[in-house]
Amino acid sequence: SSNNLNNYWNSFTHPLRSTNGSFLDLVYDDRYKDYISYNTSVVNFPVDVFENWTEVKNTIQWTKNLNAMFIENQQSRPNNIYWQYIGTPQGVMRFYPGSEVPDTERIKFDVRRRPWYTEGTGCPKDVIILVDTSGSLDGFPASLLKGTVRSFIELILTDSDFVNALGVGAEIHHLLCDGLLQRSESWVKKKLINRINAIKPNGTSDWMAAFRKSFEIFKNSQRLGATANCQKIIVVFSDKTVQHVNELVSKLDPDRKVRINAFSFV
Repeated sequence: SSNNLNNYWNSFTHPLRSTNGSFLDLVYDDRYKDYISYNTSVVNFPVDVFENWTEVKNTIQWTKNLNAMFIENQQSRPNNIYWQYIGTPQGVMRFYPGSEVPDTERIKFDVRRRPWYTEGTGCPKDVIILVDTSGSLDGFPASLLKGTVRSFIELILTDSDFVNALGVGAEIHHLLCDGLLQRSESWVKKKLINRINAIKPNGTSDWMAAFRKSFEIFKNSQRLGATANCQKIIVVFSDKTVQHVNELVSKLDPDRKVRINAFSFV
């Protein structure tokens, strides 16, 4: 039946059970320091992904065929293999051995945002982050904007990417090194987040100057080899629609090689 076809063990259930209502026996394992099952893999997906979606059902079904491979790998190389897992574009994650995932993880967990997933599925990127520092952001809007920028840095940037960031006020402030991209290693991201947290909104924003400086950074970094040699992206975080930049961007980037993403907090 279709119920049997799409039956799976849901790692977010406590105790861990399948969609047909049966429970999975978990046994404490010293190696994993957790209660696990070597008999099967389990599935999870984000709260905004629903199991009745056709693409989700299909993904759960075809990944079920990996169970036999997971078990064979574990039995043939028990000392060399730890967790085995797969993440898919639909947000479905299947992992082995089976175990429960804490409820606290469900709200924030999305396999598509894990560094190993984004690095494995995406081309490395050169990223310049433009952060609005104008006075209109003072108070709660600034807190919201800073939190979103932090999430972008922590969840989207990988060690294969190159990054710089500019604070966009009446003057343009470098939030990392002056004039070049840096590889987004953990210490670079930590430094950048600290600089983001320290921003104090004030005055107006000169977006024309910010975009000019961004394209200068791309050009200088390419010339000096500080680049991922793949995608180039400018990400804008602001409380307003960035206006009057289309003509400027067309002159700076007539072939539209740089993608521009804007996150607006109105």
